[in-house]
Amino acid sequence: MDCCLGRQSERREDKREDKREDKREDKREDKRKQKREQKSEKKPDDLNETELAKLLDLEFEHMRRQAQAICQTLVHPRDQKCCRTQLEDVSRLNKSYSLEIKKNVNIFLKFYLKALRWTQLNQPVELYKKWYPTDSDSKEKCVWMEPGKCFFAMKEFEDGSIIMYQATAKDPSAKWTSNGLKALR
Repeated sequence: MDCCLGRQSERREDKREDKREDKREDKREDKRKQKREQKSEKKPDDLNETELAKLLDLEFEHMRRQAQAICQTLVHPRDQKCCRTQLEDVSRLNKSYSLEIKKNVNIFLKFYLKALRWTQLNQPVELYKKWYPTDSDSKEKCVWMEPGKCFFAMKEFEDGSIIMYQATAKDPSAKWTSNGLKALR
């Protein structure tokens, strides 16, 4: 009887082992199927390097054009210059062949576009108009020190340079006009 029980327990153990082996085989087969499906489906992440580089370059160029358009709407000259300089630097970085650098440049440019947009919307335009008048007459200051004898004028140019002009005469019959620097335009 013990002999029969031993055989039955061996059979049960063999059946259990067979079931475990079948389960392992099923799992292996499922993994193989998944791998085959993944290979057959081409996802955007699976693009080859040249295609990905082209996509990153197109995205960069699109964002760069947007940034340039925003840059032109900025009122403050230093903001415009800073924007142009930053875009030139980022463009130089994007010329790299490294995909990692191109990805990081695009991430930065997305952030920079948000910052530019905020700057564009929140410009203190009234303050800038006082600091940077648009008409050239307001950049010119003329003063008569002694009427008809001593004339002093100052003119500021777009690049920030300033010219000062002073003239004196012994004879007040020279009849100077108060707009002595108009000839410099």
